[in-house]
Amino acid sequence: MRPRGTITSRSPGSYRIRYSLGRDPVSGKRKFGTATVRGTRREAERELVRLLRTVDTGEHVDPTRLTVGEWLEAWLRALEISPKAKERYGEVVRCYLIPALGQLQLSKLVPVQIQEAYSGLRRKDGGALSPHTRRYIHVILKSALGRAVEQQLLARNPAEMQRMPRVERKERVTLTVDQSVRLLKSISHMHIYWPVLLALTTGMRRGEILALRWRNVDLAKGNLAGCAESRANKRCNQVQGLQDGKEQSNNAARVCG
Repeated sequence: MRPRGTITSRSPGSYRIRYSLGRDPVSGKRKFGTATVRGTRREAERELVRLLRTVDTGEHVDPTRLTVGEWLEAWLRALEISPKAKERYGEVVRCYLIPALGQLQLSKLVPVQIQEAYSGLRRKDGGALSPHTRRYIHVILKSALGRAVEQQLLARNPAEMQRMPRVERKERVTLTVDQSVRLLKSISHMHIYWPVLLALTTGMRRGEILALRWRNVDLAKGNLAGCAESRANKRCNQVQGLQDGKEQSNNAARVCG
């Protein structure tokens, strides 16, 4: 059987991979892909095996033709994070990054293109983005391009060269005990009463509250335990808050969402 790929040494620590992509359905001619691996020959062999596997499974993408937009979508699909976080990442990718950078070739992306894209980012109403939003966009792009470096689609991460504005921490405005009591009285007849009560007394977020199950509740001891989200595990202590008359510190204060 004819070998499906070859490895050629280009220079110390650099190898060129050439591998078969099958035959062109129109011309019938054999097609080949190429890639460069920086490292040992064993690493080049592993990369060749990985590339051939993607060809066999139909997941192969030619690195020389891959656009930033295509990579961002592929990176997003492969992310193993919570559904809510993935939704937020998707909004940033599709609302900001793909419109600004999506058509550019990934392998040729340079820092100046990223900076120009950042300079043109605006809110839907045309206003300037807040420093916090700009930093959040940058963190997501940097992470996606970092993964491309790991996959050897890029030699280096062009987003690492960017300087983002500092985000000033603002003191959070939270409800006092009296305000919390008045709020609870005003919604005591509504279906949101219990979620709001949990948010006020434990600091749990919306997703953490919605993830609660009866198995997490110990009515005899007045405890919440074993919540589905790890952040809630740190906060699901005895629900005393308002009864104790204690207000949460700035660092701990959170109300729904």
